[in-house]
Amino acid sequence: MLVFYASGILHLFPHAFAVDNQERVYLLYAEGGNCVTEYGVIKEITKFDESSTISISDDNLLSYARNDEITVYDINTSNPEMGKLMEIDRYTTSDKDALFASRRLRNGDEQNGVTYAYDQNLFSYQITRVEDGETSLFYRMPTPDVIWNLLKMSYIPLMIVSILRAILYHARALIAEQNKVIN
Repeated sequence: MLVFYASGILHLFPHAFAVDNQERVYLLYAEGGNCVTEYGVIKEITKFDESSTISISDDNLLSYARNDEITVYDINTSNPEMGKLMEIDRYTTSDKDALFASRRLRNGDEQNGVTYAYDQNLFSYQITRVEDGETSLFYRMPTPDVIWNLLKMSYIPLMIVSILRAILYHARALIAEQNKVIN
């Protein structure tokens, strides 16, 4: 499992998400950004350094803010299914927070009158689609990622139990050895 996580196949929770006009979901993780299509998950955006977020406008322009640099990709002229995004602009701004203030996970994403909302619990997340008051499940965290979260969250308690068990085993062995010497 560790090999899969290091390779970028498994993920924890995204830092940001956006949905384009073709209803492909873009998820931004610490390891980089992915596009989820009907063909699977394709790595699209390179790893970020510090704080970053993504946004997709109604005319299908993906803006990727990393530190104070914003890169704009045209999804309509790109081929996301093949892992290719066409960069059309790159600029720096000192007011990135104002530009992307609405792009926090909890605020959701609005695209052409449809709202996509992010909901996270302890082990997984899902994205719901709200249109005309009707809510439906749009995307759910993949099962291998949920399993990875369970394993990662259970690692520390299991490690503590293992250490305590090893200490108890050695303490019993030491007491048994001392009892042999005394008898």
